[in-house]
Amino acid sequence: MPLVDTANATYDLGVDATHLEAFAEEIRRRYEDLAERIEEREPEGSDDRTYL
Repeated sequence: MPLVDTANATYDLGVDATHLEAFAEEIRRRYEDLAERIEEREPEGSDDRTYL
């Protein structure tokens, strides 16, 4: 977490970002899994939606 690390170093906050980093990794994996499932259901090139 570069922002948290920078704030920690600049202001000597002493924040432990371990849990935040683990949470961010979990969320990243969930979104990757979701994107894969969507891609399986709607492969690229299937434009069956109408945009106005």
